[in-house]
Amino acid sequence: MDFIKKNTHWLLRLVVVIVFLYHGWPKLANVSGIAEMMQLPWILALAVALFEVLGGLAVFLGPIIRQPLVTRVGAGMLAWIMLSVIIIVHLGEGWKGMEFPFLLLVVNLHWVFNPQED
Repeated sequence: MDFIKKNTHWLLRLVVVIVFLYHGWPKLANVSGIAEMMQLPWILALAVALFEVLGGLAVFLGPIIRQPLVTRVGAGMLAWIMLSVIIIVHLGEGWKGMEFPFLLLVVNLHWVFNPQED
């Protein structure tokens, strides 16, 4: 039981990195199209894609390389993205559709303040 308790954070980290890579990688492959679709300047669309990809990787790799700062920075990048999504996309709709972005925001804020769980 101690092994499970000590290592469940890896499952959460893996799921979070998959979610952000799944959404960020296609944005990197088509920054201009994403910028047009999201009605953002090209450079901001690129920043969103990079935050999603690099932030997700940093959250996963931080504990592996034993660098809490890597985890903190990556989680901060992802928390910023989720806060922006909540404010720009979901806030006007109330709680409707905000549950998943809110969950990702809270998980990443947890890692900003508690980066190493191994």
